Amino acid sequence: MLHYLPRRFFPWLLMFLLGFAGMVQPAVAADAPATPAPAPERVLSVGVTGNRFIETETVLAEVKTKAGDLLDRKQIGRDVRTLFDTGYFSNVSVEGIRSPKGVRVIFHVVENPVIGEVKLKGNSAIETKIFKFKLKMQPGRVLNETLKRHDIETIRHMYLKKGYYQIGIHIKTKKRSDGRVDVVIGPWCARSARPYAASTSTLPSRSSRTTPEKPDSAATASIRVRASSIPSR
Repeated sequence: MLHYLPRRFFPWLLMFLLGFAGMVQPAVAADAPATPAPAPERVLSVGVTGNRFIETETVLAEVKTKAGDLLDRKQIGRDVRTLFDTGYFSNVSVEGIRSPKGVRVIFHVVENPVIGEVKLKGNSAIETKIFKFKLKMQPGRVLNETLKRHDIETIRHMYLKKGYYQIGIHIKTKKRSDGRVDVVIGPWCARSARPYAASTSTLPSRSSRTTPEKPDSAATASIRVRASSIPSR
């Protein structure tokens, strides 16, 4: 049939056939099956490395990723934050070791030091035994920045109640051969604002204060006025 067409129509016919083939090809490609998504990986085991004083069971009890679970990277990220929040560790990282059967999850931790002994120096205004009941840094506990901040604020508050101000507190640590640290608190600087304790219950109110009469030459040079002896107006 084509030999009856004039030759001048051949280029146009060829362009038509090529264009039709280009329109059909994408439709055929769209009908092709998509590549299946990879099957979710399963956690084979969960382990911990780097812990010396903190038991492995204690660490694993804090994380929610368990052997047999499907691998959840978001949950592993939450587990890392949870381990940081315990205060036991200064650094936490995670590693996944793949195999044909699944993934082994390993948490690598760097422990904060355990306190061996706590010493206080320069605490002349407050007895040492009172501090020991108030401070959280105690032998056997894990030392971290949260404990340091708490005890600094506790000491500062106790001195303010005694009438002292401009309190400078220093905390130093000394590492032992077994990995524990000894903590030394002080010396610190605390200036007394007044010679009496800063408890308002022991001070007379302004409305009840009176000016004592001027003593004669035979009287003593100073007079102490007690709040209980001042008559009310």
